[in-house]
Amino acid sequence: MTMDFKSALTTWLKTRAPLVAVVYDPGLGDARVYPLRKPQGAAFPQLCWWVSGRTRHKALDGPVGITTARVRFDCRGRTLADADVVAAALRRPPDAGGLDGYRGDMAGVFCQALLFTDDGDGDDDQDPPSHGEQAGTALVSITATITFEEPS
Repeated sequence: MTMDFKSALTTWLKTRAPLVAVVYDPGLGDARVYPLRKPQGAAFPQLCWWVSGRTRHKALDGPVGITTARVRFDCRGRTLADADVVAAALRRPPDAGGLDGYRGDMAGVFCQALLFTDDGDGDDDQDPPSHGEQAGTALVSITATITFEEPS
């Protein structure tokens, strides 16, 4: 059975041992890996990701079945140090459970290349302090391109 890219990416991320070791929530029995946005009240640290754009490759006679997606991984923590730990899990080499440079099966979708392009850090302005807290959410964002074969 093949999955669509977004479902496959979420499922695959939850199999990456270094990431799961950092964001696993025993109360949920699952890793805190969320497509698009985190659920309200979700614990930290966590990984949220979203597709900021995609290019469907074409030949003169039409689509070739290959897409390159631009994906932003938002590593979130209560402190920048916590967010950095999540980012470090992603930055590991693929043979050590990381993402950058990965090529292979991604939960039923074949990934030709996952390559990090840039990153940065700061405060998450979409998760401001509330109820008298001193700080909001620290954020390390990593942008990647993922070239994959579209499931048929």
